[in-house]
Amino acid sequence: MLAQNCDANGALLSLDAHPLLREYFAKRLSEQQPEAFRTAHQRLYQHLCETTQEGEQPTLAELQPLYQAVVHGCLAGMEQVACVKVYHDRISRGKEAYVVNKLGALGSDLGAVACFFAQPWSRVSPTLTPADQAWLLNEAAFRLRALGRLGEAVEPMRTGLEMRVKQEVWISAAIIASNLSELELTLGDVAGAVKTGAQSVSYADQSGDADMRMIMRTTHADALHLHGQRSEAEALFKQAEQMQTESQPDYPLLYSVQRFRYCELLFATAECAAWRAFPPPPQAGEGVRVYATKQTTMN
Repeated sequence: MLAQNCDANGALLSLDAHPLLREYFAKRLSEQQPEAFRTAHQRLYQHLCETTQEGEQPTLAELQPLYQAVVHGCLAGMEQVACVKVYHDRISRGKEAYVVNKLGALGSDLGAVACFFAQPWSRVSPTLTPADQAWLLNEAAFRLRALGRLGEAVEPMRTGLEMRVKQEVWISAAIIASNLSELELTLGDVAGAVKTGAQSVSYADQSGDADMRMIMRTTHADALHLHGQRSEAEALFKQAEQMQTESQPDYPLLYSVQRFRYCELLFATAECAAWRAFPPPPQAGEGVRVYATKQTTMN
């Protein structure tokens, strides 16, 4: 049950226990001597934080000691410090979101986020501030969604939205509601996406942010379009484009994702007409010449 680590000459360097043994004694220590358990993890946390020099452009391997520090910090009961000082400041690097945007290591990052949850993925540790709890819920939802775990992403996204609404952080609430509406569309809950899209518009209006107000209207309009409410969707798109004109007179038309959504609605009627007019492909046993004749006749 022991693994030996020896040098080239066979001299013993270290011994390591089987993972099951480590798990057993860790559980026993946490139950029988909780203070010693927390102290040990606190020392490991401090050691890893002090000895890690990640540099300006670290690789994922170079960040591993900091990920381990997050684990030890949470087990030491230092969730708030580990969240802010290590995960936010040194791993994510604030709004830079370094690991996700630069390294694309969503799986590794989700493992770190999970350490802050008392019950994945619905309840964050209550020792964290309400603002950090809402932020971590959104972090978890974003990573789960990007990893294709769509069903699991719904609960933390909804919980985070409820917290942001309660905190009256309207821009964040509008963004989360927009993301949730898109997620519900992907999962086939079109009616739910329409309802959540309307909420995103309401929260954006309460924020007073001009860009958010315009963008959220296209999110709601897209859901309405896919729900079959074409006239309501078109009215919202026109309203959003008017806001775009007022905000950026040099760019009077919607652009980026917002333009793509609007064009989907504008092209829908012509596309449906083309599908009805275009003849069906040849059936089994029907020659290509006959099919070509049909096409010529139709044209």
